[in-house]
Amino acid sequence: MGENTLAISYLELYKEIKDSVDNTTKLNKAEDLSLRLYIRHKQKEYNELIKENEIQFDKITNQISTISKQRRYIIVFAILIFFLSISVVYIVYLFFQKKRTNRLLMLRNTVIENQKHEILQQKDYLSDANKELEKMSIIAEKTNNAVSIIDSEGFFVWVNNGFTKMYGYTLDEFKVSVSPNLFEASDHPHVNEKMRMCRTKKIPVKYDFLANCKNNKTIWAHTTLTPLVDLNGEVYQYIAIDTDISELKNAEEKIRNQHSEITHQANDLLHVNEELEKLSIIAQKTSNSVILIDHNGLIEWVNNSFTQIYGFSLSEVKGREYKQLVKEYFSLDIKKLVNVWFGTKIPVSFESLNNTKSKGKIWVNTSLTPILDNEGNVLKMVVIDSDITALKKAEQELKKINEDITASISYAQRIQMAFMPKVEKLHEYFAESFVYFKPRNIVSGDFYWFEHYKNKTIVVAADCTGHGVPGAFMSLIGIASLDKIVKEKNITKADLLLYQLRLSIIDALGQKGEIGEASDGMDVSVAIFDRENRTINLAGAMTTMFVFKNHKLMTIKGDRISIGYDQVEKGFNAHNLPLDKGDVVYLFTDGILDQFGGEKNEKLKLKGLKEFIGTIKEDPMKKQEIKLKNFLLSWQGKNSQLDDILFMALKY
Repeated sequence: MGENTLAISYLELYKEIKDSVDNTTKLNKAEDLSLRLYIRHKQKEYNELIKENEIQFDKITNQISTISKQRRYIIVFAILIFFLSISVVYIVYLFFQKKRTNRLLMLRNTVIENQKHEILQQKDYLSDANKELEKMSIIAEKTNNAVSIIDSEGFFVWVNNGFTKMYGYTLDEFKVSVSPNLFEASDHPHVNEKMRMCRTKKIPVKYDFLANCKNNKTIWAHTTLTPLVDLNGEVYQYIAIDTDISELKNAEEKIRNQHSEITHQANDLLHVNEELEKLSIIAQKTSNSVILIDHNGLIEWVNNSFTQIYGFSLSEVKGREYKQLVKEYFSLDIKKLVNVWFGTKIPVSFESLNNTKSKGKIWVNTSLTPILDNEGNVLKMVVIDSDITALKKAEQELKKINEDITASISYAQRIQMAFMPKVEKLHEYFAESFVYFKPRNIVSGDFYWFEHYKNKTIVVAADCTGHGVPGAFMSLIGIASLDKIVKEKNITKADLLLYQLRLSIIDALGQKGEIGEASDGMDVSVAIFDRENRTINLAGAMTTMFVFKNHKLMTIKGDRISIGYDQVEKGFNAHNLPLDKGDVVYLFTDGILDQFGGEKNEKLKLKGLKEFIGTIKEDPMKKQEIKLKNFLLSWQGKNSQLDDILFMALKY
């Protein structure tokens, strides 16, 4: 029963401690808290001692009572047996025995009185302590510092409101989201060592660590870990007080950076004179013209190259206004000079055609660099001119060559477009249809071809190897071959057409499958509409096609055989479908599929194109064409076009 009573007393005292912890200097009075526990324990012992004294007193009283009875019996017995003499002796004996007992009782009462006095003093002390603890409890709840109580095993028992404000977690949230144990929750690499030191030496320890808060914010925290010691000298709890020192850490980092920067600047200054000497040599020996202008805009100095380029010596220009020299000889926009001097105060570079002293003309690249003082005012201006006359002549020649090449390619584009059938003619057989044709570089390696032959409409979409001029040459070979296959060989089946086209390309390019031989060729989709039998015949070489039929978008995959030399020597497979009014066939090249764009800047691919067509398949053809153009423009964004693009939609 005594142990249960003591445990209850410890629990009450723990609650008082929990409600009273703060981060002020009062926390350093951990020994006071230990003393209070000791007093409470001593108070229990004194109470038990008083009870024991009362029991002993009752026993003595009972003994006295018994002795009194025995005395009467003895007196009677003595009168009867030993007569009066023996009675007198026995009375004397009882007198001394009682006197001895009274002395013992008086001594015991003195001890009890002293204990009562000591207990009353302790009661007054505990009353004052409780008042002190109430104040400390208020401080612990109102402080912004994080205060937590941790048991001897490292598990969190209690945290204050400051803990929640600082880290964003309540005690329950912290246990679930982070860890219920300090050993696991702390990011400090030596927390176990700190806890061991605190437990073994029974002294407060301090350390800094980087903490992750609930809102993904990271802060620096300073922790003071204080042990609480029981009557046996064992640590039964810890008090942790955390302070947000992020601003202090940032300030320390700034100081370190400043110290590093100052040290670096000091090292740089040691080499300034050497660098200035080197720069002086460079300024004298460089082939560029260098002009130094003071804060009034007057020329202070020019190097030898200035004299060689413009023909003016230092004595001729020194002290003159730079603006006046510009007006007479240079083609500098005065507004730029004024803007650098009084406006942006940042270096600028530009090209201009200047006059020399001998009235000759030279192209120069000029850089104006202001030198600022500590207040940001222009102290001096450095003007460096590079003679780019030869470069300008080369640019003009290259520009002329480029214009000639562009004109030639543009003419080649007209020839290529003349070979391909007019889109207007396609509308004669497919009133609702469109062709989206967008070459990457004027001429294209992609081409479309169609022909109405023997009541069948043959439509081809092809992608030749390469783009630009090489691709355009291949497209002309492909168009010529298709005309010959259909009109001269009378082939109107998609699989046979592809097979014959493959043979024609191999023959035209002289391909034999030898090592190092060019692997030129083309990827081709063929759709043949048989209006008499109301069927469609499809075949593809390294391509995929879509057919919208019965409100469903079907995928028709071609064979993995290229139009050109290939190790595979088998023929192509044809896909035959019934043809109903409203059916739509989509033919396209991989220029769309390989285009980078979108939110993730990735290729559109077949899946992305099919998903888009699925959103427009029910729309009229004109609306589909507009949506396709807008979609591709939005998808591409700021990316450059990677390949030629061809997309055909044919509604039966």
